[in-house]
Amino acid sequence: MRSLDETLNGLQEELRSVEAQLSEPDVASDLTRLRDLSRRHKELSGINVAWIDVKSARDDLATAKEMFDETEGADRESWRDEVNSAEERLGEFEARLETLLLPHDPNEGRNVILEIRGAEGGEEANLFASDLATMYRRYAAIRGWKLEVIEERDRKQAGERQFQQQAGKAHHQHAGEGGAGGSGGYIHIRRCGNGFAHVGK
Repeated sequence: MRSLDETLNGLQEELRSVEAQLSEPDVASDLTRLRDLSRRHKELSGINVAWIDVKSARDDLATAKEMFDETEGADRESWRDEVNSAEERLGEFEARLETLLLPHDPNEGRNVILEIRGAEGGEEANLFASDLATMYRRYAAIRGWKLEVIEERDRKQAGERQFQQQAGKAHHQHAGEGGAGGSGGYIHIRRCGNGFAHVGK
């Protein structure tokens, strides 16, 4: 089994390979390949920066420990503080690196289609659906997402009010949400075949 260091060194090699491919003239005319390579480059660049930080922090810690062992008197306490500080930095960098190495959801960063229905429950359920739609619109604005209302209509005969809207870059935050509220109002997410997250029935 490869060690973590070997895996990360391998990812550095992959980063160099991706950068070489991005510089090839024919890549610009292949939008699918360009998109995939650009996404992978972004992922690998973040990991590479974090890995460099970890290695630098390891070196700093080793130096601080060596100086602590070789120093006496007041300077020794200063190096003790430096050892503690270096250990703290290394822990932070390692935690960030571990997070970046976690498997990514293939739909992360894609759009979602959000559907909210009042369902059964009359006017109270309709009010809940309206409030929920307003909440998501405000949340999308705070996150800086582009939001497009696909459809908004009252279904008076069924006593329902329905909203459908699409928000960009929202899948990661909303994947797995589900629940109910009001008197029959609900919000539910399932994965669709087109790669969107779809909320509603």
